Amino acid sequence: MEKECHKCHQFKDILEFNKMARSKDGLKTVCKKCDRCYNEERYALKKEKIISKVREWQNNNPEKVKLIKENYIKHHKNKVEILVKEIEKEKPTTSEHHID
Repeated sequence: MEKECHKCHQFKDILEFNKMARSKDGLKTVCKKCDRCYNEERYALKKEKIISKVREWQNNNPEKVKLIKENYIKHHKNKVEILVKEIEKEKPTTSEHHID
């Protein structure tokens, strides 16, 4: 089954559209590719505002942030271990701090 994207006006398979519960057919009116491009452009334009809102929320909800981080670590243990190892590799050793 196909549907027309309202942005690029191409007919694409319905699997090429993200879900949207409010719409009649349960799908967004734009294809995944167009939707992704729009979201990337929007983020680039509003990056500073988005980051400041996230930081404000984090500062106002420290307990929720802690739970989210703990949950992430619990479910992504291997990924976290790899990141920690990479960070430790990048740390300068004490011999690199000598001033001649």
